[in-house]
Parts: sequence; C-alpha cells; structure tokens
Amino acid sequence: MALQDANAGIHAAAIPAPSSVTLRRGVLVLFAGAAVLGAAALPEAASAARADADLVRLMQGMAALKGLMVLGAVAALWWRFAQPVPARMAAGYVLCTAVMAAGVVLIWRLSHIGETALAFHAALFAILFLALKDDGARPVYASRR
Repeated sequence: MALQDANAGIHAAAIPAPSSVTLRRGVLVLFAGAAVLGAAALPEAASAARADADLVRLMQGMAALKGLMVLGAVAALWWRFAQPVPARMAAGYVLCTAVMAAGVVLIWRLSHIGETALAFHAALFAILFLALKDDGARPVYASRR
C-alpha cells in the first residue's frame, strides 16, 4: 500500500495542475482562435466577388491593421493575465478579443463590413473601458507624492 501511495505522489508532482494564469491565457487563445475559425467558416459574401480590386486591397489593408490591433490586445492581456483578474473582467476581456479577432477575418473576406466594423470598434472600446476600470492594470507608483 505504501508503494502505491509513493507512486501517486510521483505522478502528481510530474504533471502539475494548470495554474489560473495558464488557464486564463489558454482561454484567451482558445476563444480568439475559435472566433477566427468560426468567421472563416462562414460562407463568402456575394458582394465580395463583384468588388473592385482597389477596394479589396484597401479593405484587406484595413483588416491587416485591425489584425495588428488584435495582436496588441492579446499581448496586453497575456501580460495582464499574469496577475489576478476578477472573473467578470476576464470574461469581458476574452469575449471582446474574440469579437475583434472574428471581425478581422470578416473584414478581410468583405463579409458584412458595416456590421463587422461596428462590432470590432465596440469591442475595442469595451476593452479600453474595462482596462480603465481594472485596478490591476494600472501601474502603482508608491511614494511618488
């Protein structure tokens, strides 16, 4: 019986349980990736085939810039999720990032551009609002006054 208990301790130590940091970061990447794949799986818009080549280049360039914004948001949240984050705030961060990631794909594909741009920018402003209300996201300047 003692041998089995010793082996259980070895196996438990070899595979540590995921920390809350790893879990939050994993959920962030999972939701953003699922949003991108879900948006890519949607049928192509009929207007995309008739679009002017210059318009397509312009919209895809805008989508590329929005993609950089999403990468910046993911990087900032990766850093933020290293600290304790309230569950509601973490859920808001993750969902807004997923909406932004899906928006990039939809704009790239010229699908529902107006609605997608509105959703993208609403999610961007929601992330900024959450960051303003998040006490853990602000640097602490002790004894500066």
